Amino acid sequence: IDVGGGDGVGFHAVGTTSKPITITGSEKTNGSWDGIDFDTTLNAANVLDHCVIEYGGGGQRFGWKAMINSHADSHGVQVSVTNSTVRHSALWGIYFNSSQRGGVSGNTYADNAMGDYFHDP
Repeated sequence: IDVGGGDGVGFHAVGTTSKPITITGSEKTNGSWDGIDFDTTLNAANVLDHCVIEYGGGGQRFGWKAMINSHADSHGVQVSVTNSTVRHSALWGIYFNSSQRGGVSGNTYADNAMGDYFHDP
């Protein structure tokens, strides 16, 4: 899922505790799909809350570092990942670059090959 192209572009997936939104691969193997990439978008609607994101992290060929990946130039990028389950990534679960804005809290992690969450200083 490529979320980029300016501040007018956003990805908003908000579930509830009892009804989380699941974003998964068609095959239950780590890296079976690329992941979600947020590229140079400061859209406040970029939110993943009460989601299950799993079996991704196959986007390494694009230079992505995680199943949920953010990168941008000095313009920045904004995305929040909260109250979600991030698991079975072939790369990091979540990787945010130094220009990242937004929060990461209340998440649970499992079986992410490179680690769960990394915020590049």
